[in-house]
Amino acid sequence: DLDGAMKLYQQSLEIKEGLGDLQGKSATLINMGVVLFQNNRHAESLSAILSGLRILIQLGAKLDIETVIRLLRQFQQAVGAEVFTRLWKQTTGDEELPDWLASQTSEVSQTSEVSVEQFIAGAIQSAREKRLEAEKFFNAAQKMAADSSAPQELQELGKVLKQIMAGMKNVDLSGLPEEWREMVERAVHE
Repeated sequence: DLDGAMKLYQQSLEIKEGLGDLQGKSATLINMGVVLFQNNRHAESLSAILSGLRILIQLGAKLDIETVIRLLRQFQQAVGAEVFTRLWKQTTGDEELPDWLASQTSEVSQTSEVSVEQFIAGAIQSAREKRLEAEKFFNAAQKMAADSSAPQELQELGKVLKQIMAGMKNVDLSGLPEEWREMVERAVHE
């Protein structure tokens, strides 16, 4: 119930503003943005998230800022670079994408130019070793899982890799083709 959720978030915003709780106001705006995004109201979503991010920047809340940046990168990957850039300009009054978002597009395309076996091995190994590129693999896996136009086995692979990279044990591999299942098992047990 989007309307009901938005009314509750609006009430929460009013309470947070009345209390002068900027951190709470920021969190509410960002949560509103997530719900709006899930309901395909991308421009409103981006506007709410950027409002929350601006407050966090004003407060100097470094960890929260990094979390919101990751969220924006996930949204960028979910809708595609071109659509995201158009939404960004529409929402910000024709501002260019900041470097930390503009560079994300080229990083994702580099990650997607590998074989399935290399992708599986790279994703699992980078997560295990806590390497910097683990986030790129995780984001790419998340995009695969969420892409309803992708073949079902790719969506399933994305879900499996996300779970493994998040540290889940006993992940269900039954939805994968046998060859991919074996690759995942091999990579997990290396």
